[in-house]
Amino acid sequence: MRLIVIGSAVLAFATLAGCAGWFGPQGPVVVDYYAGMTDLSGYPKMKVGEVDSLFDTSGVTKKHPFRPFNVRQCNTQRTECSLGIVGLTSHVQILSVGESSAKLKVSFDYKVGDEWRNTVAGGAFVEKLPDLEVILDQGEVSRTAEIPYGEVRHVELPYGLIFTLCASPPGVSNMDARPCASQLEVKDYSGAPAF
Repeated sequence: MRLIVIGSAVLAFATLAGCAGWFGPQGPVVVDYYAGMTDLSGYPKMKVGEVDSLFDTSGVTKKHPFRPFNVRQCNTQRTECSLGIVGLTSHVQILSVGESSAKLKVSFDYKVGDEWRNTVAGGAFVEKLPDLEVILDQGEVSRTAEIPYGEVRHVELPYGLIFTLCASPPGVSNMDARPCASQLEVKDYSGAPAF
């Protein structure tokens, strides 16, 4: 009986020691991200944006539909402008986790028109533009890169929208303070390297 108990204890210890490696360099990371407007969105000084985060391991993708963004494009004299409402959805995927960086893929679907709808819990939220010159467009943007932990990267999106993100190393949870998360809403993103 004593051998069975000792054997079970050794097996349990070996299992725990093996599992501890899962949460080393391959453990979960936090990816913080922000999507928002810039002066190029057509409304200078109007900074509207939204922040979210993903805390998981490699192989996981998070889909995030952002709130609508109102954009405008004007001629150089600013005498004629077209308006649009951008519906933007991001897909952030953790491809791999290393000791000093994480490989991430971000992709976006966007649609610009005169109306934005969202249905939540049986209720419909609708935002609609008046009958003016409207921008009609849709498309996709996708990027993949190795991101060093703690560094902010950006993706320029159509219509003056910007997406910034950073990753925190394994061992940091979404409940911990993450210095790079406070640097995502940048006034001038030209200082942040491109993703």
